[in-house]
Amino acid sequence: MKLHNKFFLRAGTRVLQVCIIGLVIIALGAFRPVLAVGGPGPDLTIVKSHVGNFTEGDTGKTYTLTVSNVGDAPTNGTTITVADALPTGLTATGFSGTGWTCTLDPLECTRSDVLAATASFSDITLTVDVGLDTAALLTNEASAGGGGDLTPDNNVDTDDTIIVQIADLTINKSHTGSFTQGEQGKTYTLTVTNTGGGSTDGSTVTVTDTLPTGLTATALSGTGWSCTLGTLTCTRSDVLASGLSYSAITLTVNVAYNTPASITNEAAVSGGGEIDPSNSTDSDPTTVIQKSDLIITNVTLSPAAPIPGQPFDVNVTVMNRGDVVTESIVYRDVFIDRNPMDFLDPVTGCVSIDADYFRADLNDTMPPGVSDTKAVNVTAGLSTGTHQIWVYTDATCINGESVENNNVYGPITVATGARLTIKSGGAYDGWIRESRETSGNGNLLNKTSTLLYIGDDASNRQYRSILSFNTAGVPDNAVITKVSLKFKHVGFVGTNPFTTHVKLLVDMRKGVFGTFIALQNSDFKAFANRNPAATIGKKTINGWYMKLLGSANFPYINKTGVTQFRLRFSKDDNNDFGADFLKIYSGNAGAVNRPQLVIEYYVP
Repeated sequence: MKLHNKFFLRAGTRVLQVCIIGLVIIALGAFRPVLAVGGPGPDLTIVKSHVGNFTEGDTGKTYTLTVSNVGDAPTNGTTITVADALPTGLTATGFSGTGWTCTLDPLECTRSDVLAATASFSDITLTVDVGLDTAALLTNEASAGGGGDLTPDNNVDTDDTIIVQIADLTINKSHTGSFTQGEQGKTYTLTVTNTGGGSTDGSTVTVTDTLPTGLTATALSGTGWSCTLGTLTCTRSDVLASGLSYSAITLTVNVAYNTPASITNEAAVSGGGEIDPSNSTDSDPTTVIQKSDLIITNVTLSPAAPIPGQPFDVNVTVMNRGDVVTESIVYRDVFIDRNPMDFLDPVTGCVSIDADYFRADLNDTMPPGVSDTKAVNVTAGLSTGTHQIWVYTDATCINGESVENNNVYGPITVATGARLTIKSGGAYDGWIRESRETSGNGNLLNKTSTLLYIGDDASNRQYRSILSFNTAGVPDNAVITKVSLKFKHVGFVGTNPFTTHVKLLVDMRKGVFGTFIALQNSDFKAFANRNPAATIGKKTINGWYMKLLGSANFPYINKTGVTQFRLRFSKDDNNDFGADFLKIYSGNAGAVNRPQLVIEYYVP
């Protein structure tokens, strides 16, 4: 701050004036302050001042500007103008003073009233904000002019201002190379630097990362940093000097299968006393190489519960959920009771040629977003019991997918049809003989014999036999797929009735033929649900007559009790008055010879 009270001495008369004034003062014997006198006429000066230091980021700081007339005459009433030339870093927000008319742009104040010699106008207050990147020392300059001032050499004043420097934290985020869909363990590096003129103030510095969709953070760490993976934040409180950087933070991420081709990762830093957020963030664009990605979305069986030993289809729906077409054709493999991952070559991704599997016809290459279904035929079928089915898909063993570990579907647990073998109950089966030829009524029975008769006796009376099976063991919701009736040949009496009595017929009853389960004469002609249910030929296999009953008979298998069969020849007798009948074992025979009903089924 300068005091511009200068005396401009002029030759001759000026010296005389000073001497006279001095003598007058002495003569009067009094002392009083005397304003230094400028040149003849009005002489304006300006003084600019402030209090204390400013700090980067301050607002509402003030300068005071005072205009005085140090001349020996008043101003002449013309306009007096005060101008301030603010240095870079300061922004004026207010400019005013009593009697002054001021503007912020340009930074000027004016007035036209007369200012007497040795007098001053009211102060002007200049209010400023301090920028966030301001030099440590500024010089502010103000000037005054007009009013008839004839000595402009003393119309300027400068005010040096110290600006306290603060920290300014910036962050840089970077990575190396491109990422690829499905990759794991990729890294970003985050570096915090103090580019401000002052050190951080010891308060907490916080770094926060904002991952784009498609990236999942798996690790976050840096020497001296305390990091939380869940919020992707790291903090520390040690002081960082101007121009230095903290140790780098490493962020490790996994890349999702469907990450876009271009993503941007963002990080931000705050705290430490820095107040300039404009340079506290950084963005890191990242290129992501796109890949196909095959996944099995659905598997169904046709039929839903395969019949034991019968071929069936496994319908496999595959989708390419990746962003590019598959590198080669797509295939589907079905494994029975084995996990395909146990048979994959870790290098090629191919299924071992020693593995037992079934393959669908190959697709063409599959475009992104496309889904389709192909049937894999299991030609050998499944044995009776419970099985696990696994399905595997890939693009001809080429490891070109974004995710290589999601190509297996399963296991699907499949229960194939159960087989239930029921032997006839000796207490309820037996033979019945007709009362007389053509009567159609039974009047003689035998339910204890080990043998059953079918044919006629010497009086041309017909023999019929009843087989009784307890089929309650079949589940109520079972779907029957196969029924076989078996009984064992013993021999013939007389002529072989297969040659004289035409056909051996099997009638079927859901429940019992008579009014109760025990053998009755009325069973001879009682109502049958299926009349006949089947015809049996004369040929045996290992001594057994066997007949598959057609599916039309399945509804008449009684799942809650007894199912009975009646055996008879289509011709009641051959009128030769000779006994001609077939002998078979009954339920009273030894276990290995008893009649059998074999039922195969599955439960949906």
